[in-house]
Amino acid sequence: KVSVADGDQERDPPEGAVVPEVVAWLRPNGDYLAERTDVVDVPAYEHGVWKVQISVPDDAPIMVDLNVE
Repeated sequence: KVSVADGDQERDPPEGAVVPEVVAWLRPNGDYLAERTDVVDVPAYEHGVWKVQISVPDDAPIMVDLNVE
C-alpha cells in the first residue's frame, strides 16, 4: 500500500499510477518460494529469516502488513 502524508494509506490511486506489488517470497536459504502472489504457505519446519520482495513506485513510501494464521 502507498502511504500518504497523514500516515494513512492511499485508497484510490490515480489512473495509470504504478502501485506496489509483491514480486517474490524468498526462503531463508535465498531460494524462491513463490512469485507474484500476496499469500504463501510457509512450512513450519523451515526456520530462519524469510524475505518478501516488493516493487516500490518512485517517490512513494509504502506500507507492508504481514499476517500469520
